Amino acid sequence: MIVPESPARLIEEFLPQVLGQLLAGAAPAATAGGTITAGRRTAAPATAGVGLRVVGAGEWTLRISGEQLLVAPGIAGDVALQLSMTARDFEPLVVAPLRSALAQREAGAELSARSVWQRLGRWDAETVELLRRQTGSILLRIQDGELTRAVALTPSTQPFSLEAASCTIECALADLQKLQEQRGNPLDLFYQGQIRISGDAQIALAMAGLFI
Repeated sequence: MIVPESPARLIEEFLPQVLGQLLAGAAPAATAGGTITAGRRTAAPATAGVGLRVVGAGEWTLRISGEQLLVAPGIAGDVALQLSMTARDFEPLVVAPLRSALAQREAGAELSARSVWQRLGRWDAETVELLRRQTGSILLRIQDGELTRAVALTPSTQPFSLEAASCTIECALADLQKLQEQRGNPLDLFYQGQIRISGDAQIALAMAGLFI
């Protein structure tokens, strides 16, 4: 399976199709009142979207609906979180990891996709509201040889920046790949000095709970 390098094709066509194939039966069984998990009822997943911005290529809003990933152009006004990067950084930070995961499709890719889906399924209305009220943003700076690549995580529709943030997290691309492939633990890498945090670390801890 060929992963397109074009952000528009990958986000609008490839991701919904591939995730749909990998996640058949993986999404939580939602009801009007919530989800039944291990005999207890949890809050229903929120419908708020995640904004994805590739500077120089376009902007999109991604939403979960059952076992489907819905993609719409533009950043919607109700997004809970924005992820921003430049078109230059899209291939090494998005395309390359997808290619690696799909090369191990029977094991790694399916496990990773289901894990991400389950985490996003925990974004109930209360979680989304807490995220929207977050006033600080995170800038992830990734060292790739002599190049520094950046991803901004910005709550709600607050202005984004790829230059500065309330909290900055720095790591090498190789260490980020370990995390993406679940070959490393973020806490272990932090204590080893491979992940460095500056600014308001509480913001990083608050947002980490949404993904870990």
